[in-house]
Amino acid sequence: MTMKRRRLLVAVVAALVAGGSMVLLVDYVSSQQPAVAAGAAAVTTTRVVVTTADLKPGDQLTDANVGLVAYPTSALPAGYQYYTDMTRVLTPPQYTTTQLPKGTLILSSLLVSTQGAGPTVSQPPIQIDNPGDVAIAIPYGEANGAGGYVQPEDRLDVIVADSGTEHYAFQDVRVIKVGGRAEQPAATGGNANLLLIELPREEAATLAYLEDRGATIRYVIRPHDEYGKGSLPDSAPVGGANWNSFLNG
Repeated sequence: MTMKRRRLLVAVVAALVAGGSMVLLVDYVSSQQPAVAAGAAAVTTTRVVVTTADLKPGDQLTDANVGLVAYPTSALPAGYQYYTDMTRVLTPPQYTTTQLPKGTLILSSLLVSTQGAGPTVSQPPIQIDNPGDVAIAIPYGEANGAGGYVQPEDRLDVIVADSGTEHYAFQDVRVIKVGGRAEQPAATGGNANLLLIELPREEAATLAYLEDRGATIRYVIRPHDEYGKGSLPDSAPVGGANWNSFLNG
């Protein structure tokens, strides 16, 4: 074989090898494309209701704060009821039981509804402003002072008569609601027989103790500019031994 023919043969073989390598590369890339596509198709989603704004406890769900989004089906929590229909969270009205940041998946356990009517109607969760406080119901009527004019979000000073002495026992007390559940939301100060108020836990127990002992309890309404100021001056106890000094002081 001449030198010229050897060179031609080497060139042909090199071309075939190079061509075969390119075919193998194209085949490899092509074989990967279906795998990628299949992987993308495997991530299925479900349209579910989520919050579209930050919500506080007691907020009502509306078109303005919830909506449907595509959610990875595999990420949906097992054993919990979520919603794929906006109507089910809007009718009847639903209220949040806890704080829900924007984007939270709506679960039935996070809501309370107002289904029903009359005394059995459910109420939105009670909003308690201060950590460590509780809500307690106390008797209310015109004989308790304030002439029946107490309104929600008023601030009261509570006068307790015990053992012949009148005390400003609790001051700057927030009124959460006026009337019992059967009277909500139509209750007015004139026909309600209960007040729901907010107190620190120990003060609530003290008030319950005084009620159980039969202490007389009256309420006075603070001016708006004294809300949030706590105990005020001129609140000393008044009793048989010193009541006259307050009149003549």
